[in-house]
Amino acid sequence: MTQNSFTIIEKLSEGPTAIVFKAKQDALDRIVLLKKLQAYLVQDDAAASRFMREAKACALLKSENIVQVYDVTEFEQSPAIVMEFVDGTPLDELLNAHGPFDEQFLRRTAIEVLTALENAHANGVIHRDIKPSNIILSDRDVTKVTDFGIAAVASAPALTMDGNLMGTPAYMSPEQARGEAVDERTDFFSLGVTLLELASGEKIFGGSSYAECLGKILNFRGELPEALMLHFSADFKSFLAKLIAPEKAQRYTTATEALKEISHTTTAHAHEKPVRSYRATVALTSLTVIVMAALTIFFSSHRKENNSFSPVSPTLKETTAVSEPSELKNSLREDAVPPSTSLDHFPQQLVIRKSPVEHSMSAENAASKNDASPDSGYLAITCIPGGKVFIDNQFIETTPVAGTVKVKAGNHTVTFVNPYFDPVMKTITIQKDAQTDVKVNFLDNAGYLFVSADPWADVYIDGQHRDTTPLSKPIILSAGVKKIRLYNPAFKDYETTVTIISHDTVRVTYSFDVAKK
Repeated sequence: MTQNSFTIIEKLSEGPTAIVFKAKQDALDRIVLLKKLQAYLVQDDAAASRFMREAKACALLKSENIVQVYDVTEFEQSPAIVMEFVDGTPLDELLNAHGPFDEQFLRRTAIEVLTALENAHANGVIHRDIKPSNIILSDRDVTKVTDFGIAAVASAPALTMDGNLMGTPAYMSPEQARGEAVDERTDFFSLGVTLLELASGEKIFGGSSYAECLGKILNFRGELPEALMLHFSADFKSFLAKLIAPEKAQRYTTATEALKEISHTTTAHAHEKPVRSYRATVALTSLTVIVMAALTIFFSSHRKENNSFSPVSPTLKETTAVSEPSELKNSLREDAVPPSTSLDHFPQQLVIRKSPVEHSMSAENAASKNDASPDSGYLAITCIPGGKVFIDNQFIETTPVAGTVKVKAGNHTVTFVNPYFDPVMKTITIQKDAQTDVKVNFLDNAGYLFVSADPWADVYIDGQHRDTTPLSKPIILSAGVKKIRLYNPAFKDYETTVTIISHDTVRVTYSFDVAKK
């Protein structure tokens, strides 16, 4: 690993594994994409190892149609990957702005993505997650494939034979959905699904849950949407049908073979990609968004000057019990978090959808409120792994809370809500002009559940979807009696009840073969 100095320009995205920044690499004076492992995963050998494998796999790939990996370094005490920064637009955003694309555009996209895959496959790398958001149309009108983040290096058998389900459900190949070993042909299936989405504007394997997506894939028999096929030439329909054949033996054997066919038939069609009109649409859309954002900021600022709302009112009723207000009840809904994400993958900040009335307040901002009571103190809030915070029934913030919150002096009840755990309530006393610290760790009373299911299952705990097998780690949950349901659309549901003991692990193993529908 090399040590480098970077100037962060902006944070582009944050997921359970990594944070992605647009940055300036000071030593070389260039703009790069900096992908840093989440700090809480640095000590996780498996996560760190997979992160480094990503870098090494991508470093093998040299193609104009692949986002390049420049270096592996360390940033803020975490491993980081330095990558090419591409000025361009992901195809999912282009699709949303422009609408469905014509055959001419799809052909050019297929050729350039297959060119990228030809290079990757030749180096023993399978992408395993081809989808519109991982394909970027650069400002130079070059299609680039990005995010080989879950790529498997074929020369390392453990990476292709461990049965782990990796990839975005709506674009998985049938063999991938079954948790089987995959090869280059899984990328061809995902490419076919991607092209159909770009042509129709709809996900052909979309669904409201992970299981629904997988069920559609596993039941797919290779039929192409009839209405959509009316707009395609016969040779392009044949090309698509071979890409998404349910049985991988019926697909193209190599990217070179697929490229040869699509390139040959494309010569009979116009091959100047009509991206300029698309970019004009995107530019106009972007300009509209910027104008609307500017107006929103202006009017929001104007409202703030005349609005004395504080997240903690000086007239809060003093109580030592919470009566489950509607805000608190709503925070317990199943849809408050991503339905297929396991808690053990979350960093300190739990991602929870905010309601329109949610606000954050630093101590500096709080002190500036003219209507705040002079008999107030400050509350510093810490919640692990994360959750919503209520003071005397009033929603305050989703952690982490920036700075402190100004609260009227006196006794208050602070309630912490995380949809994966039982709520925690604490009674505190706020002293005038003093800071009070309140900290909750949901893991103090947590146990672990590890589920194995053959062939696979969605795991529901007390009616809430928690993960999909095979699990990479045990599921963390509050101690107590839990109702477990295993769901696989091809079989009859399995239900059982277990008792979770704090800091202990309970295992549930089940094979659906004995209970076919």
